[in-house]
Amino acid sequence: MNLLLYRRREVVDGHLVLLPGDRRLLHLEEILQARAGLRIRVGEAHGSCHWATLMDDPAPMRPLRLRLDEAWQAPAPLECSRVLLLALPRPPVLRRILELAPQWHLHRLILLRSARVEKSYFHSPLLSKGEWRRHLEAGMEQARHTREPQVALFERFKPFVEDCLEEWLPAGATRLLPHPGPWPGVTGLPRDAASSWVVAVGPEGGWVEAEVEAWRRHHFQPLSLGEAILRVEPAIHRLVAQLDLWHDMRSGVT
Repeated sequence: MNLLLYRRREVVDGHLVLLPGDRRLLHLEEILQARAGLRIRVGEAHGSCHWATLMDDPAPMRPLRLRLDEAWQAPAPLECSRVLLLALPRPPVLRRILELAPQWHLHRLILLRSARVEKSYFHSPLLSKGEWRRHLEAGMEQARHTREPQVALFERFKPFVEDCLEEWLPAGATRLLPHPGPWPGVTGLPRDAASSWVVAVGPEGGWVEAEVEAWRRHHFQPLSLGEAILRVEPAIHRLVAQLDLWHDMRSGVT
């Protein structure tokens, strides 16, 4: 935990109050072996970051108070927008992707049905019981980000693409469709392509042909990630890294 994330409602008279059983309190006690006087970085969800000082030693069944002190300079948010359209993966894979989403600087993660996505994935406790938010917050704490990526779920592919897609995408963003085939790679993107991007990543078996055509009708450009057929996580890792490098090279960053 590189940043203890909190919500505004948890602050009372300038003190962040963690209740017994809270996972953050357990982390302070068991992992950091925290004691009164320890200073740690904390951040308000969608807000600013501060140093905080523990006012008490952790004790069983007793709330823990942290005094909010001076602000510290958090990493500046990216000016460009990043949206990942993702065929809903298996729950264990989705847990990892939720934790990685803040590290990829995603602004929005849209989970979709695909012909190769099993219906049972939509009824996983990860989604139906709201467990997904805990994994997203863990990723925010790891990345020291206070901006929470927006997560949306659509169970029908065709109605989403035909009726909802455009309202969910940032205007003018570069639209990319990683897909096996003889397509150019990231280096083939035009120099005037927008820094903001939207990528549509399919299931490990790939989008079916009708889905590929649906994306292309909405101006998604097929893109190659190499000859190897990648699993979902490595594919996203490779794509984000290549897009970051492409952006840096285009901007003259070394």
